[in-house]
Amino acid sequence: MVSTLKANPKLVLIFLLSVLTLIAISSTFLLISEKRGNTLSSPLGKVTKGRKETKELPTKQKEVFGFLPYWMLKNHTYLRYDLLTTIAYFSLHINEQGEFIKIKADGNSELGWLNWKQNSDLQRVISEAKKNNVRVALTVAAQDNNVLEEFLNCSSCWDTLTTTTIIELKDKNISDLNLDFEYQGFPEEKLRAQYTNFVKKITADVHKEIEGSQVSVDTYADAAHKTKLHNVKALADAADILFIMAYDFHRLTSDKTGPIAPLSGAPDKYKYDLTHMLEDYLRFTEPDKLIMGVAYYGYDWITEDEKLGSLRIPGNDNLGYSKVSYYGICEYHKENRGEQRHWDEEAQTPWFHYYDVTHNVFRHCHYENGQSLAAKYDFIKNNNLRGVGIWALGYDSKYVELWELLEEKLSE
Repeated sequence: MVSTLKANPKLVLIFLLSVLTLIAISSTFLLISEKRGNTLSSPLGKVTKGRKETKELPTKQKEVFGFLPYWMLKNHTYLRYDLLTTIAYFSLHINEQGEFIKIKADGNSELGWLNWKQNSDLQRVISEAKKNNVRVALTVAAQDNNVLEEFLNCSSCWDTLTTTTIIELKDKNISDLNLDFEYQGFPEEKLRAQYTNFVKKITADVHKEIEGSQVSVDTYADAAHKTKLHNVKALADAADILFIMAYDFHRLTSDKTGPIAPLSGAPDKYKYDLTHMLEDYLRFTEPDKLIMGVAYYGYDWITEDEKLGSLRIPGNDNLGYSKVSYYGICEYHKENRGEQRHWDEEAQTPWFHYYDVTHNVFRHCHYENGQSLAAKYDFIKNNNLRGVGIWALGYDSKYVELWELLEEKLSE
């Protein structure tokens, strides 16, 4: 064949044209294959094979970790999957033996479990999340001190919870676990150590059983400042992610009203703030371990007067009660306008006051809006944190401005 080509220049030309044509066809085929997503990298670096979609998802510069409580599943149609990296279903509660609570003491179904097993909206969320390369986590929760103490001092109970948790993750074909263990007050050092050891165990077992899994641990805002259940340094080594519950600096039961997540103002105006919180956390761990949660809710308190920092008045059936209010209720409240609408410059948060003529009492509402959340997103980016967390998805209902803000900040 070679000698024939040398002897006939026309054949050489035909041969070269044939080779070039084959190369062009091969290159076109490879380009088409890439666009069809045969090897499409997700925002978290996971390779997904065999996807049919031709549209690639936008790169997400920061993680956006949103909790979706069972009572907000009805609002799943408002979710922007293109802006989320993780959706954590909240939650399955455990008893002292490390078993998931299915029936409460009053004989009624435990709603977190019931919705986990039967809610069709949850399955839709999981399906849509997978289509959009969004991770899905199951939150396992314990928020009673007696339950926590008994469970953490029972190593065989750890095995029970670990085994059943992995079963539930595999049953829903999801990979991630979130631990929400909230102990009130200041536990003994032994209990703190036991919690860290439990986190090490369940993290290692989940990693072993589920490829590519991630385990996140929720921690109090002041966990690096006070002796809480959450040993920040040890937990940062034990788990993949720490989700800082960076809110409730003023609570529904606080003596005085104030911002639920002040960016600054401590120690002169407020006891603690986000700036000091992060300084404390970064003494024990690196910023890429930390997701800072923001609040999509506010507190509406009964107060002594209309002034900032007013004393809270305990509620009753005659006066009404202080209450939690979701973002839309606060932002679009009919009294949130004019001279009643305020901006706390130190805290970088909004609030408003009004007089409840039905009960003849003053009320204050402190919450987060677009302006205060923008300041927090900048704070997260400027400090190179792993990402932002949302408590909770669905609290903004049909309102789109918080999604638009998030999109704007992620693209900067």
